[in-house]
Amino acid sequence: MVTAREGERNVPTDLKERELTRGWLKASYRALDEERSTPAQPFLKLTRDSIEPVKPGEIVEYRIAILATANQFKAGHRICLEITAMDVPTGTGAMTNVEYIPYHVCRSETVTHSIYHDADRPSHLLLPIIR
Repeated sequence: MVTAREGERNVPTDLKERELTRGWLKASYRALDEERSTPAQPFLKLTRDSIEPVKPGEIVEYRIAILATANQFKAGHRICLEITAMDVPTGTGAMTNVEYIPYHVCRSETVTHSIYHDADRPSHLLLPIIR
């Protein structure tokens, strides 16, 4: 498999791990249209009026849509969820190659993202099963 993304141009054929899909969310655009959303598919409003700035230290639920895909998992297979602040395999926050997305300019500030998973904040990944 060969892709246009820097860092993924030559993927070894013997690679045991494979990315199946991706999901994105610009945190300030997290407002949902509850009537149009489903548990498996959050529907974001994506309007200027719905922008909600992120406040440092505030705990917020983010419902992130993941692109549809299909894969057969056999006994012993495992899944891994990777959460990143940048969608760049090289880790370089630059607007180069196919990574340029208008109005999503990166800032050169260090930030910390905390993922909570406890009784009060049960983070989860919804995986529909088709039989």
